[in-house]
Amino acid sequence: MPVPVPPRPLGSPGVPAAVKALDPPRSSGVDVRDLVVLATDAARRAWEVASGDGDGGLGLTFEEDLARRAADLLGTPELADLAHRAGVPARQLTSWAAAWHQAGPGGLAVTIHTPTDTDPDTLKEALAVLPEATIDANRVTTGKLQLRLGPDNLWYRFDQHFNDWTLTRPPSPDPTDLL
Repeated sequence: MPVPVPPRPLGSPGVPAAVKALDPPRSSGVDVRDLVVLATDAARRAWEVASGDGDGGLGLTFEEDLARRAADLLGTPELADLAHRAGVPARQLTSWAAAWHQAGPGGLAVTIHTPTDTDPDTLKEALAVLPEATIDANRVTTGKLQLRLGPDNLWYRFDQHFNDWTLTRPPSPDPTDLL
């Protein structure tokens, strides 16, 4: 007898109803809002696995998972709270969150990894559109604009704000698209 195919989950994940109804014991030190956020995130990830739409982020590194969670908190005070609890400076986590929001794991990688040596011929595309630029490994910089070539051979645009470089657009295979 063939094994029955399990039913496909609902069209999208939701907030787990049981978490809304149950407050953690006061002595636990767990805030109900944090519990709802974590349970909702777990439900979304489980839904992704159950629906066959991904691995639920199970293969993410600490930095990737933190950036993923922080991307949903951009522009809210909760981002600073998450940074504090994770032991990461709030400005750094904001940069990671912006990178994840714009470009997912690839954007985060070019944000947090040190410059890597790249074939100079590969950088000629960027120099053609930014003739006054300077080159440092895989980074082409002019003023407050920087293009970085990622290991995925995509270009990423960073703009300088308050001495920090922030990824500001989705990546492109053509650096001209980022100007």
